[in-house]
Amino acid sequence: MKRRLTFYAILLGTFGAVMYGATYQQFRYFDINDSRVGWDPKDYIRMSHGDYDVTAVRKYRVVVPFLAEHVRELLKPFVTDRKELEKLSFYIVNFAFGLASSLLFFELLRWMGFEIGLSIFGAFIFIANRVTVQVTGIPLVDSFFFTSLLLILLLTVKERNRWLAFALPILALSKETVLPFLLLPLLTRTRRSIFYIISLLVSFGLVYLVRCTISQRSSTESASVYVVFQSHMYAFWDNVNRLLTLEGLHDLQNGYSLFLVFAVFGFYIHSKEERYRVPHFFLLLVPISLFLAFVSGDLGRMFFASFPVVIPYSLILISYACEEMSRK
Repeated sequence: MKRRLTFYAILLGTFGAVMYGATYQQFRYFDINDSRVGWDPKDYIRMSHGDYDVTAVRKYRVVVPFLAEHVRELLKPFVTDRKELEKLSFYIVNFAFGLASSLLFFELLRWMGFEIGLSIFGAFIFIANRVTVQVTGIPLVDSFFFTSLLLILLLTVKERNRWLAFALPILALSKETVLPFLLLPLLTRTRRSIFYIISLLVSFGLVYLVRCTISQRSSTESASVYVVFQSHMYAFWDNVNRLLTLEGLHDLQNGYSLFLVFAVFGFYIHSKEERYRVPHFFLLLVPISLFLAFVSGDLGRMFFASFPVVIPYSLILISYACEEMSRK
């Protein structure tokens, strides 16, 4: 037990060191008032002050702004610059979720059968990519979304149904884009769990209740998940057509770079010989993430939700190449 705790303490410190090195520049030099900055960070900062008069697309993503508000109160006596205080409060919250995601992803890779070294390397790929750096260093809410996605997958494959049932209502509040991922356990033996079914119903009920509550506190236009989804669909085919351009292809793969290509070859190798445990339902992460990317228009950030399957397949190629090299 002591050896295990020591290992995870060192692992957490390692992940923290790498994440700090990768994200600090993004946090330090991010300017909230820069005209090139979109409305997302500004809206989330307003929400952390209890102001929900923001666009209907973002006003219901309450967890990260709520936590940032409380972190800001703790930091007020020590940080006098208001802009830095706003940035730092979100950075701490997102950094914590990023660390949690790194550990969860490491555990998921270990469950798949990857060696400790490859599992750590896979976590490094997650930590150091452009999307994780962006959502950690800037006041955004996607860090909690990635944590929620990994927790759903890990608890599902390990068949920890009661823990999944307990966590699901909280995870459902991360971002509306997590909702289709809540249904993935239905494709496994988890669907037989009455705890999961009840929790799934409670989750959708809680999402509805929170959205109603926020709508009452806001004077700006409110919208259901369906209305928000429908409002994004007008640009769906334009976003699909963007893939025919170099700009669109670059945007789609900017979180992966060559690892996306590696994953294609890794998938082929795995189809010939199942070297690791990659559940078939994980493959659905790719079309779901791609669909969400086309709907939102943010191709790179949304498609990166497929990382729990893309990175493992890229590791399979790396593992295969290392084995081939060692034989010579």
